[in-house]
Amino acid sequence: MLTLHASDSSAVALFQRTHAQLATLLPEAISIEHVGSTAVPGLAGKGIVDIVIGLADEQRLNDAAAILTRHGYYAARDAAKRTDRVFMASRQEETGPGDIHLHLVLQPSTTYDGFIALRDYLCEHPQIAADYYEAKQRFAKQSAYDRETYKTLKGEYVSELLKKALEWRKRPSNGH
Repeated sequence: MLTLHASDSSAVALFQRTHAQLATLLPEAISIEHVGSTAVPGLAGKGIVDIVIGLADEQRLNDAAAILTRHGYYAARDAAKRTDRVFMASRQEETGPGDIHLHLVLQPSTTYDGFIALRDYLCEHPQIAADYYEAKQRFAKQSAYDRETYKTLKGEYVSELLKKALEWRKRPSNGH
């Protein structure tokens, strides 16, 4: 059952603690960034801390997944069997508030750029973030709070947001 939670500063503290752990476990990581709803001030979401970890090549990505598995994270390749991304979670069962989702991706890559661009775009545009929250509420109701249906409904909306975020990021005035 899906529930949306108000923005909570404890997510930032959890990210900071997890970042320190990940930096020790994965010294070859190019970057470790807080992304997703909990990284955007005021944006409600499922309460899960999403972290994108940039790695230089597929070997380092697979090595990082193995290290994280040994330290209590659970790995699953994306359904499309992508080689440029590994998804991991802090729990094997359905995750919820206070859990951690890790997205191990190649850096540089459009996947990595998308995570960062969307976060930065929503942080810089509070009204768009507020509209996104309203859309999330609508999708939750439409899906009868079924998590999988919600993700499907939200997917097209996020794809459009991502396009806008990537275009915004390309503009020289944004310093990116």
